[in-house]
Amino acid sequence: IDVGSLTELYGEGGSGKSQLCIQLALNCQLPRHLGGLEGKVIYISSDKPFPMRRFKQIAKDQFGYLNCTEDFVRNLDVYQHFKLSNFINFIEKDFISLVRYSTVRLVIIDSIAGIYRNEDKYIGRARNICSIFREIHKLAHEFDFAILVSNQVTAVPSRNFNDSSILSENLSTPALGATWSSMVTTRIRIAKTNIVRNFKIGGKDEQCYIRAMEIEFSPRL
Repeated sequence: IDVGSLTELYGEGGSGKSQLCIQLALNCQLPRHLGGLEGKVIYISSDKPFPMRRFKQIAKDQFGYLNCTEDFVRNLDVYQHFKLSNFINFIEKDFISLVRYSTVRLVIIDSIAGIYRNEDKYIGRARNICSIFREIHKLAHEFDFAILVSNQVTAVPSRNFNDSSILSENLSTPALGATWSSMVTTRIRIAKTNIVRNFKIGGKDEQCYIRAMEIEFSPRL
């Protein structure tokens, strides 16, 4: 996930968007020699309350040897914004101070469609998206942090995936249209395939559907 730019992760419900956001919220805090950015994370949750219990469990399972689960929690600032007006107020008043005066290295918005879902005045919505995200992009360049935004789809992707062509059939597009797409630097699609793998989790045999990701566009990948 590139620093100084906006990466969008989109897919249908249950494809694993929020799970990946949580994982990256942990990875960002790791020391640089372990692949992290040694920084804080701002997590803006719009669709549902942030799953702190799951966050702590992943931290313990994957990074328990570092003995810093509580540090992971302290370096994560979670904000719940279920209305557009709350989101705008946060960006205009609190957000700039947070990235200016702390070591924020990753900003996650999960999800952008949740914030704008009730906006039916499309011209006003487009203007707002441009205004807000141009400012966020400018701050990302200035203060050296990455932006990761999850997004929903306007149609359900085909489930007819197979090993030879995991993501070949795509009947969906990211929500919010062309105006939003113009704000995105890198776009990644994630989908649940019909490929099942068996794992031993907590001493129990579990079956999991493999997720596949595809880079749709990027300036460097």
